Amino acid sequence: MMDNLGRRCRELFESGCYCAESVVIAVAERQGLPTDMAMRMATGFCGGISRTGGLCGALTGGIMALGLVGGRESAADDHKPLYGKVARFIGEFEQRLGATSCSGLLGCDISTGEGAREFASSDLETRVCAGITETAGTILETLLAPEATG
Repeated sequence: MMDNLGRRCRELFESGCYCAESVVIAVAERQGLPTDMAMRMATGFCGGISRTGGLCGALTGGIMALGLVGGRESAADDHKPLYGKVARFIGEFEQRLGATSCSGLLGCDISTGEGAREFASSDLETRVCAGITETAGTILETLLAPEATG
């Protein structure tokens, strides 16, 4: 079902999509959902939530993607299965990458002028963000497998 999802997330990122967009679009594609809506929904989460350095966009994109696949369809539906997968996703992401915030992952605060300059001059988008986005997709690939449980 999700063969090479991490690679697809990276391809999307390298083609000009941002972190959260890449992850949500890759999963939306696999689910046969409209990708234009996925991109619009995810844009504000990129750059650690609109370049504030907060929660990593690849991580928030992954949370949105899990919701696309397993979120509630009505108020009567149980939220616990999704919450379990989200908790597993966040835990695995942090275990593999060492942080969940954009600033923590990049080693600079892109919400400041100095941090934004460091981000650009060090080419962190290519050197770091592309790999983080791929890792998020790789983790999701496992969590979205039919045999995965919350």
